[in-house]
Amino acid sequence: MHLVAVAMLGRPVSRVLDNGKTLEVTRVAVDNNMPKVIRMNACSKLYGACCKWAKRNGYDSVITYTLEHEHG
Repeated sequence: MHLVAVAMLGRPVSRVLDNGKTLEVTRVAVDNNMPKVIRMNACSKLYGACCKWAKRNGYDSVITYTLEHEHG
């Protein structure tokens, strides 16, 4: 088994959104040494897994931010 990607969740940076029922995806990382077929859509799969985990643990929403120069 190989670690392909990882995500970190935390409390929202914005105090307005920090209501105890919202999580923020603060980081995602993918191992670029893995074959492309394994890496394909890895970030999207991470976001989906984060949302499922949050729902199972009583959170209402998951947010994240993308910089203007980043794809996505």
